[in-house]
Amino acid sequence: MVIFSSGHLYHHPTTLTATRYQQKAHVPLSNILRTDRGDDEGGEEWSYGRVAGTTDKYNDDNIQIQLKSDGTYKVYYLNP
Repeated sequence: MVIFSSGHLYHHPTTLTATRYQQKAHVPLSNILRTDRGDDEGGEEWSYGRVAGTTDKYNDDNIQIQLKSDGTYKVYYLNP
């Protein structure tokens, strides 16, 4: 799992960084989450997972991580 802590000022995550995770670390798109789904900064920012044309709303991108006693985990958005 990769969780990008995304931000306004630096347009994170960049397309280059996200592509590296996919190609070099073989992380599938379904295992990449971001903390700014409602923002649309443009530029070099990676667009996958972003809800285009929307504004950032409270709780639209909170991520839940559940670590289970058997060593497994579940990662998902609280408000899909």
